[in-house]
Amino acid sequence: MYNRANCPTYLLTLAALFFLLLLFVQPSDLKAQDIPEPDPDTLDVQLDQVQIQAARRIHTEETAPFSVNRMTRSIDEVRFEPALSLDQVIGDMPGVWVNNRENYALGERMSIRGMGWRSAFGVRGIQVLLDGIPLTTPDGQTNIDVIDPSFIQSAEVIRGPSSSFWGNSGGGTMFLSTQDYTDYPNASFRTFAGSHEIFKVEGRGSIPFGDHRAQIFTSFTDRDGYREHSQFRSTRIGGNAQFDMNPDTDIFITASYVNSPDVRHPGSLTREEFEDDPRMANPTFREARAGKTWEQGQFGITLDRNTTLGDLNGTFYGVRRDLQNPLPFNDIEVDRSLGGTRIALKNQDHIINYGIGADGAIQRDDRKNWDYDDDFNRDELTLDQRETVTNAAGFATVGTGFDYFNVSGGVRYDVLHFNNDDFLQTGGEDQSGDRLFTSFNPNAGISVNAFNQLWYANYGTSFESPTTTELVNRPDMTGGFNPDLRPETTQGFETGFRGGIANARVQYDLAAYYMEVTDRLIPFQTEEGGDRVFYRNQNSTVHQGFEGLVKVQPFSSIFMSAGYNFSNFVFEDEDPDIDGNQIPGIPEHRVFGKVRWMPTDWWFGVNYEYVSDYFVNDLNSESTDPYLLLDLEIGHRGLPFTDAMIVQPFVKIDNVTNQRYSSSVNINANAGRYYEPGASITVNAGFTISFKDPNG
Repeated sequence: MYNRANCPTYLLTLAALFFLLLLFVQPSDLKAQDIPEPDPDTLDVQLDQVQIQAARRIHTEETAPFSVNRMTRSIDEVRFEPALSLDQVIGDMPGVWVNNRENYALGERMSIRGMGWRSAFGVRGIQVLLDGIPLTTPDGQTNIDVIDPSFIQSAEVIRGPSSSFWGNSGGGTMFLSTQDYTDYPNASFRTFAGSHEIFKVEGRGSIPFGDHRAQIFTSFTDRDGYREHSQFRSTRIGGNAQFDMNPDTDIFITASYVNSPDVRHPGSLTREEFEDDPRMANPTFREARAGKTWEQGQFGITLDRNTTLGDLNGTFYGVRRDLQNPLPFNDIEVDRSLGGTRIALKNQDHIINYGIGADGAIQRDDRKNWDYDDDFNRDELTLDQRETVTNAAGFATVGTGFDYFNVSGGVRYDVLHFNNDDFLQTGGEDQSGDRLFTSFNPNAGISVNAFNQLWYANYGTSFESPTTTELVNRPDMTGGFNPDLRPETTQGFETGFRGGIANARVQYDLAAYYMEVTDRLIPFQTEEGGDRVFYRNQNSTVHQGFEGLVKVQPFSSIFMSAGYNFSNFVFEDEDPDIDGNQIPGIPEHRVFGKVRWMPTDWWFGVNYEYVSDYFVNDLNSESTDPYLLLDLEIGHRGLPFTDAMIVQPFVKIDNVTNQRYSSSVNINANAGRYYEPGASITVNAGFTISFKDPNG
């Protein structure tokens, strides 16, 4: 039973916040200071030489011959944006689209140039890493539950096929970082409440000790939800530390944990239900008490060492996840253990640069499914199996190191082994088995750096294997792995340029691309399977598009950005009812951007997003309505609280015009239940209490 009164995690969070204040801050060391002026150099138009972690630090933004974005959140954005979903953090990156389903049991739906469009839950088709730890498992699934968007400080996104860097599900790569170290002891506390009975409390702290740095963060979220049967409660705790051992050696340690004891799943709606009452839940999902309970912890350690052969980077990580997932067709339990290691050596001190490396990981899922009795209580055990996925890979890159003109290329070879041990053996039949997939992924690029801008052209590839969940969801409703599914593969070409005009304080990023995806994995549902999602390979799709982002800062206190995605994604299929149709779930046009006015004491912001209509199924027989969303935010940059502390209040209003819209869709859903409604007008208000910088 969902009851916020029975919530030991709430006390745990408050205790952690109190611990932060005691551990990280000594008030006697802090001095009063004036409220800081806006930074006149908020918009840096210079191409950055910082190594791109999403590309395994083989390239920098100044040299990378492919589409890449780097984003760092300002202190005002961190404190004035509620950031309950990743779309509020990275939603203004070109080529990227994040759908907030208003359903924490499914999580956000993310796509990069259409890769990830088919996701029924979680994230598919793209690699996601948090502080260097892969959230994408060896089989290609990505669960982002452990991420609290509020604590994301920076992000890097490779917007095209990138399996040559990371392997499986490399249709794009997203590298998220929580690192926010300071040169002085620092702590802050934030809380806010608002529409749909949301309450959240956060705390974070950072402390230097000698040449080392450490930070910790924690949050508790309790929300009834916009829709019926969509309650959510979660506690997250994380931290990381960087140890400067000597001039040649650094060690980075990171850990994070999430506990969500009761999350409800409202399901998707038909068009008629959506138009009549978008807040309603699918009656079957309510009756089955659909939702999930999960707990996940992860840990990683990375060593960076400068050797005579080059820079050596090695990482070891481990993940443990326990999930209970009652759905209308089954009650599912999955206990996951995962471990992996990565090692790479690169040398970029010569005219010819190189990098070599190897990855290895193993994933073990203990999965059980139960049927229900007439009251949706557990009845007969229908599935009891252990799914093991092993991944081994090696890669190499080479490129030139000239000032203005460079070429580069790389290759990666992956071996994926899926094994299934059937412990149930229904009817005496052993459904154990295995599948072996291999993939070879090259890339090549050319770049020209001149006049403070980079022109580039790139060829890249990726592959995406069926996940264990997709392999075990067999249309014949038996156990074991689907023997007919195989990986989909992608080849992509792109060209573009990025840079800036220093005198005009303008920064821009423009790209055009063409991708062909073969053996496309397609989700579908059947009458016999009800709401269960199955998969099949189906010919190919062609992705053509253009994307751009322009940032302008005419004055130090005013910042504006505008972005546009044009997406022409179509099926090439033997079935005449599908051939030439648009891929469902992706709009052809999306316009987005923001305006910030930052006078000395205040912060005012407007966010906007226009999304054209898009189809909800392969047959293109039904589509969503277009919509325009406007969000407003206001905050004060620092009211005196004590001599050493300031309070920063804020108010955020989402969907100001109260637009009725579908924020995401359930593609090819059974019985026409395609629509996942977005929230109506939403108001959140709160404040941050933070210590002032003693260094001024």
